[in-house]
Amino acid sequence: IDESKLIDGTEVVNSTFTRNKMGCQMTFDDDYSAYWVYFINFLGTLAVLPGNIVSALLMDKIGRLSMLGGSMVLSGISCFFLWFGTSESMMIFMLCLYNGLSISAWNSLDVVTTESFPTVRR
Repeated sequence: IDESKLIDGTEVVNSTFTRNKMGCQMTFDDDYSAYWVYFINFLGTLAVLPGNIVSALLMDKIGRLSMLGGSMVLSGISCFFLWFGTSESMMIFMLCLYNGLSISAWNSLDVVTTESFPTVRR
């Protein structure tokens, strides 16, 4: 055990650790290659594009604060459903859904922040 990671005054007494492994335990097997990490990240980033388009079209129609609150609630609900993800494809779908919904909140927050200042100060 690395003693430097313990809080001062604590010690490990009567403990046996078998098969200690040092360093990072992540392995890059065939099912977990760097390609899939970047591809899934790309899909999550690509899901932001429809969220930007929808938020741009709906910003004036439903209002800035309504869009901010609604998209935060919807993104929170989509984040809650991550608990029920049973497959990798469902988790990727939930990632894309969360990214698409949360970007609307960020866009409306940008507009609300800008509009909180007088026009002459912008």
